[in-house]
Amino acid sequence: MLCGTSDGLTGTLDLDTWNVDTANGVAVHNRRVWWINMVRGHMPVLGKMINLDTKHVHDSTKRIEDLHTSVEATIAFANSDAGMAKFGKPAAPIRTIQRQNGVGFFICQTEPWIRAFLNPQTHALKLLNALYPIELTANRKSGRKSGVGVIPWFTWMIYGTAAQQAMREFVARAREQRGTPFNTLRAVPGANERRVAWIMEDASGKDTGGGGAMYWQPSAPDRMAASFRPWRPDQQGEVGDDVHSTTQETATAVRNLEIAVEHCDGDELDIIECIDSQSTCAILGHHRYHASILRQWVERRANFLRDHPQVRVWTIWNAREHGRIPDGFSNGWTAYEPQGGTVPNIRPTLDTWTGIEWASAALEARGFPTIDWWPTRGPHVEEYWSASVK
Repeated sequence: MLCGTSDGLTGTLDLDTWNVDTANGVAVHNRRVWWINMVRGHMPVLGKMINLDTKHVHDSTKRIEDLHTSVEATIAFANSDAGMAKFGKPAAPIRTIQRQNGVGFFICQTEPWIRAFLNPQTHALKLLNALYPIELTANRKSGRKSGVGVIPWFTWMIYGTAAQQAMREFVARAREQRGTPFNTLRAVPGANERRVAWIMEDASGKDTGGGGAMYWQPSAPDRMAASFRPWRPDQQGEVGDDVHSTTQETATAVRNLEIAVEHCDGDELDIIECIDSQSTCAILGHHRYHASILRQWVERRANFLRDHPQVRVWTIWNAREHGRIPDGFSNGWTAYEPQGGTVPNIRPTLDTWTGIEWASAALEARGFPTIDWWPTRGPHVEEYWSASVK
């Protein structure tokens, strides 16, 4: 039996003393409970290590180092002549990758922020996981041997550079052992005098649009900030392209989070981001994706949150009809006609609205006559002004 103390000590029950009292007929409530081998460290519970001093739970150093050894050995084999012989590309046994993935998901229970780095390897496994039982049954029924030198193709998977690099990144971040607080109250934005910031954002599917957002802090209720970043040519896409639309929404959310942390007041910041794309909310909330084009953005966000541990983020889905002003900002200086009619009390309608003009007028009608443009310096502003030349 293990024990842990609030000052970070751990030890075991002295069973010899307990058994002596039991043999001597001492009543249960009078038997001595002595703890021995008390040392400073973490108490293992259900495969995790609990630190009662910091109130955190994380994985053991041994598990992480064992995973590191396994990953490095797998990468070395995959890139060797033996690993290249199967398909002409780096390959590894599927069972080995499955075991590593299992350990990885177990680590993610207490290190959820590094989940993004399991995605390349998980995607590579998906098809083979579906085919494996079918092909294995067919292989056995055919009577083919599956011993050394006659290993069926479906027990191997291509283990490319992206998966290798991502697993090394995963192990490197797991080694930090940041862990997760246990037995805590449910997190509430603004608790313990933390500053709160809201981001209402949208991404336009138009080639002349971009990513737009408005930022508001309850600590400065009469101030509103906004940002607009037009698409580069390689980021442009049609509205009907779901994958590209999700990429644009995700990229916008990642950039706007970085802008908010840079400009909002407060060292300890709680950010509530409102996004009208349900798929983007799922990607950001779970750190996983299906389209490989999203990898750079999901990993960029994970690295950013790693570098800013004082920031907490809540991702909320917002119905499109309730996000007309961010939609206006995302259309930039393109001619714009808002869906759902005009805003009450808006100043006299211009002959032709642009997205930024309409959104600015809508905010003015709601009591925000001055808008702070973020950022005020840097490449964002250069892109913003280049897009504003009409």
